[in-house]
Amino acid sequence: MEFTDRNCQEFMEQLPEAVFLETLEGDILDVNKEACELLGYSKEELINLDVEDLEPEDAPIFLPDQVDEATRSGEPLKTTKIKKDGTEVPVELKGKILEIEGQKRVLVTVRDISERVEANEELRRNKERYQSYFEELGDAVFITKAGGEDHSRILDANTAAEDQTGYSEEELIGMNLLENITAGEPLEMDYEEADQKLSQGETISYTEKKRRKGGTEYWTEVVVTPIEHEGERANLSINRDITERMQVKDRLEQYKMAVQGSDDLIATCDEDYNYIFANPAYRSYYEVGEKEIRNYKLGDLISDPAFENEVKPRVDRCLQGERIDYEMERTHPTKGPRQLRIMYYPLKSEEGIHGVVAVMRDVTEVKEIEKQLEETNERLRQSRERYKRYFDELGDAVFITKVGEEDHGSILDANSAAEDQTGYPLNELIGMNIADDFTVGRPEELSYEEIDDKLSKGETVSFTEKKRRKDGNIYWTEVMVTLIEHEGDPATLSINRDITERKRTEQKLKQSQERLQLALEGTEAGIWDWNFQTGEVVFNEKWAEIIGYTLEELHPVTMETWEELAHPEDLKRSEELLEKHVDGETEVYECEVRVKHKNGDWIWVLTRGRVVDWDEQGEPIRMVGTHQVITERKKVEQELNEERDKLRHLHDAVDQLQQQNDEESILQTAVEVSESILDFELCAIDLIEGEYLETKAISSGLSIDQTSKYKIGEGIGGLTAERGETIWEDDLREHPEAKPTNKEFRAIISVPIGEVGVFQVVSKEVGSFDKEDVELAEILSNHLREEISRVRLEEDLRQQAIHDPLTGLYNRRHFNITLDKEVERCARYGHNLAFIMIDVNRFKEINDRYSHQTGDEVLQEVAELLQANVRDADTVVRYGGDEFLIMMPETNGEADTTVKRLRNKIKEWNDESDLLDFPLTLAMGISHWSPEEDIDVEAALKKSDINMYGDKG
Repeated sequence: MEFTDRNCQEFMEQLPEAVFLETLEGDILDVNKEACELLGYSKEELINLDVEDLEPEDAPIFLPDQVDEATRSGEPLKTTKIKKDGTEVPVELKGKILEIEGQKRVLVTVRDISERVEANEELRRNKERYQSYFEELGDAVFITKAGGEDHSRILDANTAAEDQTGYSEEELIGMNLLENITAGEPLEMDYEEADQKLSQGETISYTEKKRRKGGTEYWTEVVVTPIEHEGERANLSINRDITERMQVKDRLEQYKMAVQGSDDLIATCDEDYNYIFANPAYRSYYEVGEKEIRNYKLGDLISDPAFENEVKPRVDRCLQGERIDYEMERTHPTKGPRQLRIMYYPLKSEEGIHGVVAVMRDVTEVKEIEKQLEETNERLRQSRERYKRYFDELGDAVFITKVGEEDHGSILDANSAAEDQTGYPLNELIGMNIADDFTVGRPEELSYEEIDDKLSKGETVSFTEKKRRKDGNIYWTEVMVTLIEHEGDPATLSINRDITERKRTEQKLKQSQERLQLALEGTEAGIWDWNFQTGEVVFNEKWAEIIGYTLEELHPVTMETWEELAHPEDLKRSEELLEKHVDGETEVYECEVRVKHKNGDWIWVLTRGRVVDWDEQGEPIRMVGTHQVITERKKVEQELNEERDKLRHLHDAVDQLQQQNDEESILQTAVEVSESILDFELCAIDLIEGEYLETKAISSGLSIDQTSKYKIGEGIGGLTAERGETIWEDDLREHPEAKPTNKEFRAIISVPIGEVGVFQVVSKEVGSFDKEDVELAEILSNHLREEISRVRLEEDLRQQAIHDPLTGLYNRRHFNITLDKEVERCARYGHNLAFIMIDVNRFKEINDRYSHQTGDEVLQEVAELLQANVRDADTVVRYGGDEFLIMMPETNGEADTTVKRLRNKIKEWNDESDLLDFPLTLAMGISHWSPEEDIDVEAALKKSDINMYGDKG
């Protein structure tokens, strides 16, 4: 069949699309009805036009060959056509070159693709908006793959995700969110449970720890929603960084309940200051309902001066893109002045900033605690400096060394005398080993194994030891070592006295002893010469003079003379040492012995000698020696030991004080431990109570009832408290202000305990206290002041945690704890429990008409009225805002009686008070609960609240 013009025309009319029959040059030969409707022309009008008349100037011109080739490839050409009314319509072209009646023609179909173009454009705009929201979110957002081997692989992430993780977007794409960034299982569920919920189409939330690129860990609050991403299953994971919140929770666990009760105030507004959103805490603060908030502007809820001078300028800066963070003081409707941290964040979209997010955080308690901690740390620092000063001022070298393990003997601390003695500065001494790095040889008296054994048993060990200084010179030390505790670990306190000169003297005596002659009458030492075979002993005059005799008075002198004069305990040791020397175990016999003086006193002598003649069988014939008085040296040693004991006892006393948890225990412990440090007949601690000093602790055997309080400035204790200075008197009789409770009291030390009181010790012996005793008493008093301050601060914090600061009533946190205990007791004994919920009527009107200060006074007086008209067993609680709650245990009908009494009392208050110009009334609702009822106590509590609101109506 031959294809004709007529055939072509019929074919064109039947097609549902616009069809143009054109010449190769672009002249329009024919069109169908659809083409006319598409462009708004009649058929005759279109036939008189060519293709270029229907196309905009900037539209591409397609040749017939191009149209034909595009159609064959299956890719239609897109362009724009001009309708008769001048509007443009996007179209899609398909065509084919035909031969009709011997002439080449172009048959072109034109499809209106306006809807498709508009849909694509809308899709593009939506995608741009989505991308803008995606990037502008303050929280990190990840799109991750769901299911398959690469489950949780990151497909996309926003800028906040880069900031939060520390990875760039290029690094994040392809990483696995669980394997590469997550640092532990969620707190609320495991991953199997999470994946199961997501597969069911649920949105889930949980808390999770993650790890940044640098290795630091942080906490996130995660919300995950299943989505479709580019045609495949995926998860949208929104991650909020809550590290600071988690850290605060860990540091302040003991204040957990108090912190949970005080939420941040959060609100948003638009650029015209209209409220968009406010959370419950914010609405409660300004007493505005959830639906009402959108009817307000910022200036409606915030006073004009505060809004114009403080809020509006900062909001305007935030609307310009600046993030605002500042602190200021605001007056809370019920809590009074509060320190707030306020933060403003701009609300952004692709069109720009269109609002502000405001966050207000109450930091009053945190600021106060930080201040108190700073003051406490400063007092502790001063105390440590005083202790270090006493440590450094000791004349002997003192080392604190480690006990046990591989670094046994390692030096942990040393005083300035240790630096002078060894020649090493402190920074070099720390870490050196006291046995390995200084000692030359072994101790003279004991092995190191014996020393460690004695120390492990709690004994104090003394020995003589040779050491080497940094410059190589040798010196001798007399060492006393005591086991102590240092920073919670076992350690030793090693006191080293330089006895080099004494050792040199002893060495010289030892070298010259063999050259001594029997008749050295001019020497200061007593000389003795003992003949083993005859038993005869020859003493010089000096020997007899040492013990207060002449030789004539002692004649005849034998070994029995020595045995009668020597102390029995020392004589036994002397015989043992003598035997060792005779057996050849020691080169010299040497022993410290107490000898009875003629006046009856025991004096200390150092007796030394050696065998100078032996017989052919190796038996001793003759022994020569000396006696030297060492009483003063022994006295000094005893005083040194006593001083060391006092320091050790002082250290123990401080440890005991720090272990006490209340003021009474601290005071009594201070009195008890003082007995191990100071020698006294009376020890008392008086604390300041207003204008008086009152005795709070006294030494055993005495009663506080025997004491009397006295004014500050009166007596020695009163003067001590008034001046803040220590008073030290050898004899109270010489002090006219003294008012001793016992006429036999003489010496006194009266030390101020900071600004809280006075610590006193009294003795019946005149001049029984010395300067060292005064220093010890002052050190103990300083520690006592610090511990009293500590427990008082702890008690204040405990009271603040359970009481409402405005009314002094128990707060809601304490009520929750008390309620649990009361429910347990009711269940145990079958008692009933009643609740009275109370609300102050027209309280908002009181605040608005009179001021928040008047509102506070009303709340305070209502609290006093409630507290005064309930039983001692009842608990009155500031439940929140202008609401109060009375919990009444073991109650049946008493609640109704109490409500009647309260209504009468509030009427009396209205008659007597001129605080308001209208009667104050209370809405009250009662509910009861018993263990036998089916409802729980929370439902009973809610019922009282409902009844209260019924009473309002």
